[in-house]
Amino acid sequence: MGAVPAAGPLLAACGQLDEAVEEAQAHPEGGSPYEVESLAGLLADAGRPKEAVALLDADRLDHRRTLGPLLV
Repeated sequence: MGAVPAAGPLLAACGQLDEAVEEAQAHPEGGSPYEVESLAGLLADAGRPKEAVALLDADRLDHRRTLGPLLV
């Protein structure tokens, strides 16, 4: 799947978002654009949009799809 392991959304749903974030960031592909977007989406869905925006590089074209709705 990617930086947000399959257990990431499950951990977040169980109130263990911080653990899900730590696992995702420790993943070998955790810095790839797709993986960063996945983690940002997980944070945004959990009500932490500021942290999600902080992960996304505003200058990257591939992050605009995820960044735009978070900024609105």
